[in-house]
Amino acid sequence: MKLNVVKSKHYIRNHERYVPWAAVLRVIFTAKKKRKGRDIFEYKSKSFYVLCKREGDTLKVINAKRIRK
Repeated sequence: MKLNVVKSKHYIRNHERYVPWAAVLRVIFTAKKKRKGRDIFEYKSKSFYVLCKREGDTLKVINAKRIRK
């Protein structure tokens, strides 16, 4: 199964300037998947947190944040 990863309007307006798209993709493809709800996924790395929603064959990035230590 092939999933398309796309940016949501919320990510573009509020998070894109703080978390680059390359970092989001790196976290999604390298982090262990953790399901938060039925179609909602959380991905975490040492530096970033990404929240996505699955809609059919599309994984929509809703939220992305830097983790500050």
